[in-house]
Amino acid sequence: MTEGEATVPNETKTPTVGRIVHVHHADRCQPAMVVRVWGETTLNLVVFRDGSNDAGDGGTGLELTRWLTSATLADEPGNHWHWPERS
Repeated sequence: MTEGEATVPNETKTPTVGRIVHVHHADRCQPAMVVRVWGETTLNLVVFRDGSNDAGDGGTGLELTRWLTSATLADEPGNHWHWPERS
């Protein structure tokens, strides 16, 4: 963090359409874009896949995205999302 840069705790962020969040799936963290907000903790997402590297998560490896509906805020695998970690 640089001098004067404000930090926003994860608990105070508000999800909005177009924001990027993370989803844990099949032991991997995948980026996802918010496409619908159902509240502060429930979202519809489009998850970006790593092509054939993600073929083991139920796809053929040809799909570059997958749809995730009613994902809830939690830092655990499953139908959940969380804010990206800051480096």
